[in-house]
Amino acid sequence: MAEVSKSLNIPQIEKLRGAANYHSWRSIATTFLDIMGVWEVVTGKTPKPDGTDTTKEASWVRLSQRAKGFILLNIDRGLMPLISSTQDAPTAWAKLEEMFDRKTPTSLHSLLKTIVTLRCSNKREIASHIEKYDELWQRLLERSSQATTPSTATKTNSKDMLEAVLLPLANSNVAKGAFFLTTLPTSLDNVVDNLTTKESANYDDVCTKLLDLYSHESLAETNTAFTTTNVSRSDKPKQKEDKVCTYCNSKGFRGIGHLVADCRTRKRDTTGGKASAATVMENGPNLNGYAFAATGDEFPPHSWILDSGASSHITPDSGRITNSSPTNVKVTIGNGQQLQATAIGTAESKALVADGTTHTISLLNTLVVPDLHFSLLSWRRLAEAGASKTGNAQGTTIRVNSKRVLEAIPYAGLEIIRMPPLVSALSIMQLHRKLAHLPPSAFAKLHEHTKGLPAIPTIQGTFDCNACSKAKFIRTIPKSRTAKATTPYHTVHSDICGPFSVPTPAGSRYFISAIDEYTHRAEVRFLKTRDEAPKALRDMLTLAERQYDTRVKVVQTDNAGELTSGWFEEGLARLGVKHKLSIAYIHETNGTAERFNRTVTSSALALLFDSGLPLTMWGEAITHAIYTKNRMPHTSLDGRSPQEVLEGNIPDLGHLQPFGSPAHVFIPEEKRRTAGKLLARTVEGFLVGYAEKRNQYRFWIPSLGRVVVSRDFKARVVTSAPDVISIETAPVESPSMSPATRDPKATDSSCRPDA
Repeated sequence: MAEVSKSLNIPQIEKLRGAANYHSWRSIATTFLDIMGVWEVVTGKTPKPDGTDTTKEASWVRLSQRAKGFILLNIDRGLMPLISSTQDAPTAWAKLEEMFDRKTPTSLHSLLKTIVTLRCSNKREIASHIEKYDELWQRLLERSSQATTPSTATKTNSKDMLEAVLLPLANSNVAKGAFFLTTLPTSLDNVVDNLTTKESANYDDVCTKLLDLYSHESLAETNTAFTTTNVSRSDKPKQKEDKVCTYCNSKGFRGIGHLVADCRTRKRDTTGGKASAATVMENGPNLNGYAFAATGDEFPPHSWILDSGASSHITPDSGRITNSSPTNVKVTIGNGQQLQATAIGTAESKALVADGTTHTISLLNTLVVPDLHFSLLSWRRLAEAGASKTGNAQGTTIRVNSKRVLEAIPYAGLEIIRMPPLVSALSIMQLHRKLAHLPPSAFAKLHEHTKGLPAIPTIQGTFDCNACSKAKFIRTIPKSRTAKATTPYHTVHSDICGPFSVPTPAGSRYFISAIDEYTHRAEVRFLKTRDEAPKALRDMLTLAERQYDTRVKVVQTDNAGELTSGWFEEGLARLGVKHKLSIAYIHETNGTAERFNRTVTSSALALLFDSGLPLTMWGEAITHAIYTKNRMPHTSLDGRSPQEVLEGNIPDLGHLQPFGSPAHVFIPEEKRRTAGKLLARTVEGFLVGYAEKRNQYRFWIPSLGRVVVSRDFKARVVTSAPDVISIETAPVESPSMSPATRDPKATDSSCRPDA
């Protein structure tokens, strides 16, 4: 992607991820669009010509396409469906504004509330606080600038009247300074008193004074902390303090910089995505060839990419390899980076051809390279084994002795081998993702107490998931042993979690959990404010009593004021429910709920990191994780799941899907516009959860900006169906061979179909 942006001279900035960074992204994007000379096209100040002058119209279309390319290049992939179908840049920009910056009275009042309630936590953060305040005030100025003048405001609606009244206030540098003084911490009261005694002290004066007083102090504290770090870790070279990269001009975090050879920005700009090309390299720079196909797309699980430049078959999945042996072969990918192959052996796979026949393919001397992102099928090796190919834009057919054995179909700009659906087995990583990032240690009893899953893979060695490493790392705290409940819903543990920095689409920033101590079944409710917690907890307790014909006897919570209020305590007392409270600031005394909240938020983060969906989907991710967790075997229940204990039936997991799976969601005919028969019957979305009724799923639809429930959908992945052919390829040259002895034609290879 970086190569494309450079060739078209389109700048790249921090990507738009959603409402959380929309306004900062918009400010930067506006500047660059103006520099590119396309801002007036985007805003509509330069309208599209009516068609009488074809030259002007063609010029306008080129500028619009350039602007739309900039927008697409600098937004998160999950938001692309929102604007990819728009015809031009003005429409795409309007779509983003409609979704993230609607000009409504509610949004204006929310902006005013944010400015009035903004507070700087301490004087060391004064610079970042000024930057945040500037951004908010600029948004207020933009909103109020759209109003009519006060003299005409009475002729318009109340929205225009409010904005017209705010306009002179937003334009006043003195008013901006006065409001800013109210956001400063109490530790700066003496400075505030000094500034307010001056007549007409404006915002610029206030900022200059504060930065003069405290920017040096903040820098000194940073340098002191860095020096202390160097003293305590004497093995780290002090020269890093002065490193400055000549490519990105960065000095790094707290002055710990890097050189151009280690610059991540340079490497990203150079590679432009995930390199799928590979070349085998043996103990030196003797390269057998290159392939420069690059892509940033995800490929279907277990797919093989047909690569004309790869000098050997390569896969990152050691589970596909049989008869493996260690190797010291290195692989050089398209950006020049060398990756270490850990093993070499025979890869077993299935392939489907157009007539429905399924073949089992054996690829000898396949390298295992864990750091590669996808599996590569080397056309060079197939050709050496006697295969031939024909193809066109619809795909490629590979034959052995005139018999069709493989077909490659277009996908994401490359070609992948047509394969049958994976119904017989899953890799450990696939199952891990399918079960909401459940730890592999819990896989052992899945078949005994669940159904609907294919063969469970065996775990060999250690298992590592990058998303879980980011989201679930914790420090260990010793557990205290207490008497446990012996019947369902005898004791319920509850805790409030939040606030989250990004609200859900419904505006929630908290959730409250309720966990049954005996079965470990959990449920949550999402809250916009903490004062909604007592009612939410009461509703969950009532639902559990009605659904499972039981009575709650003990409720364990922390000392949160919302859960110790008089009416909530009185309600529990009337029902004969004992309310246990944890010790203030000793979180371990409410450990069950605390640990659950930590576990489920970690799982939700892993789901979001893995799927790439916006952080606003954290609520759906938590619900998805809990739905799966309630159906997983638990060691304290002798391997049974909470659902099996409570409902008496073994949970069926056959319908589970990875969170964030892309899908085409069916649009009912009744919801299509006029002339619906001529419109698309599906809309692109992402699976984010399960509805209460069986075979119904929840999908986030970016183009609609909301979550819908549907039974009818089709996964947006390449599918194909099930067994028999063997392709044996020449062995990889031994590292001890000299360049002069390497003759591809001299190797003994064959390509034969199994009967």
